[in-house]
Amino acid sequence: MPITYRVLLTSLIFTALSQTGYGENSIAAVSSEAPSAEVLDTAAPSIEPMQGIPPTRDSQVTMENYRTHPSMRWSFRNAGAPLNVVMIPRQGTIVELPGPSKPEIGQQEYPITSGKKLSFDQIFERNHGDGVAIVQGDKLLHERYFHGFNQHAQHIWFSMTKSLASTAFGLLVAEGKVDLSASPAKY
Repeated sequence: MPITYRVLLTSLIFTALSQTGYGENSIAAVSSEAPSAEVLDTAAPSIEPMQGIPPTRDSQVTMENYRTHPSMRWSFRNAGAPLNVVMIPRQGTIVELPGPSKPEIGQQEYPITSGKKLSFDQIFERNHGDGVAIVQGDKLLHERYFHGFNQHAQHIWFSMTKSLASTAFGLLVAEGKVDLSASPAKY
């Protein structure tokens, strides 16, 4: 995803949070597939990935195209196939967050390049986003899924994993469970 698109989404999220009074101490997890901000008002591609049995040559997702639109629409949900890895399902107790408590965040409107306004959720949906979740502390403020995706489906995170791991590590440090002066071998 190009830098300009990341900046657009980040600005949009933090504008939405600040306008609703939830900007401070909030995290937004965004899963998006759009190649650029210019996609805002376009229709879905005519060739859907991995169509047919076997898939037609034009629709096949390969190592060459798995990170390009529209192939990424399929590959980001089925990363094991093009990357030749085994997807390990999550285990253990999942802590449910109360909410979403502020669904109106998704209805907040923003101007787009054409001059018209779209809601926060419409912008993500029209940019082929799979979902967006905004969390503040231990409360889920807004959560929405698009294009057949849902809260239980797997999705590749790429660099968002670093943000999640850093946040979790920071919490462990704050709780005194990790000593920053200790060797990593201790853990």
